[in-house]
Amino acid sequence: MMPNQSAPARLGHAPVGEEHGSARQDTSGGSHLLTRRSQPYLPAEVRPVPINHFMSALTRVLLASDGSTTLLLQALTGGSIKANLTSLTHQPATRLPADLRSQLQIADKTTAIVRRSLLLDQHGTPVSRNEVIASGNNPLVRRVLTNPTRPIGLNLIAHALDHSRRCHVTGLTSWNARLDAASKAYLVQVGDAPLMFIWETYNPAAISPTIL
Repeated sequence: MMPNQSAPARLGHAPVGEEHGSARQDTSGGSHLLTRRSQPYLPAEVRPVPINHFMSALTRVLLASDGSTTLLLQALTGGSIKANLTSLTHQPATRLPADLRSQLQIADKTTAIVRRSLLLDQHGTPVSRNEVIASGNNPLVRRVLTNPTRPIGLNLIAHALDHSRRCHVTGLTSWNARLDAASKAYLVQVGDAPLMFIWETYNPAAISPTIL
């Protein structure tokens, strides 16, 4: 049996703003673009664990991959993977942690999009829980993040967007009140320009979180 699904994961920042379609205006001061010289942003809820400390080879492959997680999950489950959008919010960028704004090069007065979703296998069982944060100024990013059923990776491929992923952390986090789960967070880039930040948490019934 699969464990009971908990509420969507949330990054370590202040509560998000209004739901999609009712974005708030940012009245905070300052409009400069933050630098990228800070240390890689890490979600507060992730306990860092090196990839080679995970016992399962499948878990290590998933965490080490710099390609599409969705394609790997499809290979693992033997079927299609679709997204189930659980929330989509617009909020002033100033409500994000400063180091995350810096990593994403989001100006203070920009509206940020926060997308939370589940990836479901062909039986409708959650295999991962995802949170994505990006600037709302990019029209392509808005299209990718607001699609309710297509996973982010497949959407980027569909738009023929040449991109790369830079891992910030791998480790353990909570799947629900009883179970830990393997997790990773990474930055998606187009060239040297940051596109979005993604935090993935994998259902421990499908992806083993056991460490040495």
